[in-house]
Amino acid sequence: MPKGFSEDFAHLIIPSESSTAEAVTSSLVVVDTNVLLDLYRFASNTREELLQALRKLGNRLWIPHQVALEFHLNRIGVISGHDSAYVDAVKSLEDAKKRLLDVLSQASSRVALPQDEVKRLTDFVEDGLNGAADRLQKLRQLHGIPADSIKNDPILKQLQTLFDGRVGDALPESELEDAQKEAQRRIDEGVPPGFKDKGKAEPYGDYLLWHQTLKEVDSRRLPLLIVTRDTKEDWFWRHDNQTVGARTELVRECLDITGMTLTMMSTKTFLFHARSQLRADVSDSTLRQVEILPGVEEPVSGERGSNRRELQLTPSLMAELSVLARSFAEELNRTGDRLARQREQIASRAAMSEGATPEERDELEALDADIEQVSQRISDLRVASFLMEEESHKRGGDRIFWKPVMSRAMDILDSSRMLGRISALL
Repeated sequence: MPKGFSEDFAHLIIPSESSTAEAVTSSLVVVDTNVLLDLYRFASNTREELLQALRKLGNRLWIPHQVALEFHLNRIGVISGHDSAYVDAVKSLEDAKKRLLDVLSQASSRVALPQDEVKRLTDFVEDGLNGAADRLQKLRQLHGIPADSIKNDPILKQLQTLFDGRVGDALPESELEDAQKEAQRRIDEGVPPGFKDKGKAEPYGDYLLWHQTLKEVDSRRLPLLIVTRDTKEDWFWRHDNQTVGARTELVRECLDITGMTLTMMSTKTFLFHARSQLRADVSDSTLRQVEILPGVEEPVSGERGSNRRELQLTPSLMAELSVLARSFAEELNRTGDRLARQREQIASRAAMSEGATPEERDELEALDADIEQVSQRISDLRVASFLMEEESHKRGGDRIFWKPVMSRAMDILDSSRMLGRISALL
């Protein structure tokens, strides 16, 4: 029977932006261990917004037994590490203050500084570093993790409520042994997921998560969405140093075993779509904070194969760039006029003498090259301004992943550098 052009190659098709957004509203959503542990790393408002977005999923939110196990094994270490990071930072500030005060004391003795100057400098150091230490202590409190949270953990209590009845069963002993053997085979042969965990004390965790999750997907008959901060190559398809989606082998395996699609996304991507698709209350500051943690790398929709990571531009930003492009074009036009006048002066001076000197010829050649470059860039900027203005109206509120527009944005930045270089010569 004849087949469709891409019927056998669905695992090789990168999900569109719209299908990625739809995954948030229709899929079984599995949250990786690192996302749950990040709740201890986020400020209280970011933590609450992530929890609220997860609550919006209702019964579609689920985690395998492996995720719950890893969370409970690592929870205390994350809490301790979080608090010690603040303690270490405050101690470093105290040590720095002592060192600076010692330096000031020694310097004031060597150059005989008046006492009022010594006091002014000492107060400056103490006020500045004490202020920084106080700010760190306030930030520590804003995280909302009390000192006794290991024994009295409010985040644990919220997760116990959120995932009540939404955690998978542990594998039976015989099935667990078979799954561990399969995990080892994949590690040995470089088959995803989990082969990047080779050498770890517990190298089978990723595959056990995957195995348990596929069983649930097959039972629930829902598409699968995995939210994770893990960006290793045994989970994600990478091309030219950018992440473009889930590993094709995993997409194919999910389709073969369950008949369902697989989507993978970072915490930031999930929150971005939860804000629009689930009407979750997610602030821009939360999106910025979740991006700060290491390992977050956005899967990119759209064309693959570029050596430069695709930019994500909103229509409002496109409109601003259009205005900026026109502004640069006007400034470059004025710069071109100045270059032309300078060239005319040198040419006139050379004509009045017996010809241009070698230095004047070199200068004229350099000016001709600059004038030609400025003229070309003015043309590029006018085209960029027009395209961006048109695209900002056409796309409405959607994010834009359009490579020609991205290159025009880079033209604007390059024009800024050109203006700086030429202005320094004039």
